[in-house]
Amino acid sequence: MDTAKIKSELETVTFALQAFETSLAAHDVPLEVVSDFKSSVDDLRLRLWGLLTARSVGDHLAFQHRFRLRRTREMCLQLGIDLREEEIPVEPEELRKLAVAARALAAAASEALATDHTP
Repeated sequence: MDTAKIKSELETVTFALQAFETSLAAHDVPLEVVSDFKSSVDDLRLRLWGLLTARSVGDHLAFQHRFRLRRTREMCLQLGIDLREEEIPVEPEELRKLAVAARALAAAASEALATDHTP
């Protein structure tokens, strides 16, 4: 496939995502449709990620682990900023569940650091 065709298809996908986001903002999309769309986007993302790893990394599993750790770190840092700056609405029960999960993750990270997991 030539580069121009790939760029054109990427523009089409980007336009579709923007149109969907606009529909969401207007509350025109049923929740089950949003869930199906999310699953489709997740599937596409994972397929693209697989293509990238197949071309650039010999040890796919190690790459996936590094990617997950980096992405989780980024998400945690940004979520902390958003919570402190009150950028997102907070539901107390969701926040309690997040706190439990964050403590469990912090404990697991501390345990992993205490044990040498270096290959």
